[in-house]
Amino acid sequence: MQALRSMPIGVGGAALSPSFARTVSAPVSSAKSARSSKSATKARTSVRTYHPTCTVVVCTRNRPELLNQCLAAVSQLDYGKFDVLVVDNGGDERTSEVAAFWGAGYVREPELGASRARNRGARMSHSEIVAYLDDDAIPEPGWLSGLACEFRDPRVMAATGQIRTLSVSRDGEEIVASMGGFERGQEKLTVDQQHKRWFELANFGGLGDGNMAFRRQAFENWPGFHVCLGPGTPLQFCEEHHAFFSLIAQGYRVIYTPDAVVHHSSVLRSVPELQTRHLAQLSASTAYAMLLMVEQPGYRWATIKYFIEALLGRRRSWRCPPTESIPRSSALQTLRALAVGPVRYFKARLAAREESRAAVIPAVIQETAAVRSASDDI
Repeated sequence: MQALRSMPIGVGGAALSPSFARTVSAPVSSAKSARSSKSATKARTSVRTYHPTCTVVVCTRNRPELLNQCLAAVSQLDYGKFDVLVVDNGGDERTSEVAAFWGAGYVREPELGASRARNRGARMSHSEIVAYLDDDAIPEPGWLSGLACEFRDPRVMAATGQIRTLSVSRDGEEIVASMGGFERGQEKLTVDQQHKRWFELANFGGLGDGNMAFRRQAFENWPGFHVCLGPGTPLQFCEEHHAFFSLIAQGYRVIYTPDAVVHHSSVLRSVPELQTRHLAQLSASTAYAMLLMVEQPGYRWATIKYFIEALLGRRRSWRCPPTESIPRSSALQTLRALAVGPVRYFKARLAAREESRAAVIPAVIQETAAVRSASDDI
């Protein structure tokens, strides 16, 4: 990636369209830049004595402009030598062109779903650490250093970082801030089973999402991201949370560090858009709660307890408080969203079961044919 930092912005040697060029750099306020510089300096100092091999995996679906913006920022990372792999979960041929221009590896994941794409990326990498970025994320130069140095502790299987909103409009920034934003603060947090709130921190957003790295070794005895969760599935959200939960449940640690910063775009421009997203998240949360109760029966009471407290309005200290009140959806809309979630989960579970059967049947037929052929030869 070092050699690409002086390259003009383009694809396959040709200049990109104006829409590509405009998205390559994103403004960051001077105050945030100052804080980030201090974080990056700390991260660089720490990583001098621990420098694991890393692969940055960027999963994308039919958004070459955003991918180009992300890879341009990745080329400015201060980590030194590292690999970059683009996992294409769509069908836009420009995706491979953008990956080739920035010198990144490229692989297609034909099965729809961010979780499938992330799992494919991890299994295609050969480094010690696999760091993930969404295609609409802009990492700061010290981002990878900030994540990688946390793996000095052999019990750490995942590290997460800070997300700052990079909105397309001033109204969007205010809306995201009003709902508490995505930031998790400046305090480092280590979570394992010894932490009394580990279950809720892992499962319900206390460790963040979308900015994370995993020890590659974890994928050798862990199934990876749950393929029924995340973008591209009926459940849409919570795939990162389930990953953190399942690793901690196995006895490992997950760390949140404020030194690994990415800027994530927000497309929210109005209160109605916020309400729509809020309803979708409510639906996803009840779907995820049903998944936990069905697939993790040992944690049923913890799941029920959390949701009862949430419905009663208990605020978690680890959540960023909203700056102002946002008009809520109607009671009927809210109840409908809560009720739809479990239905979506069981539909997704049934679809996954049918998909598994469809994959097994051809394998059985092929194996049977091979046995018959061997018998005929005898």
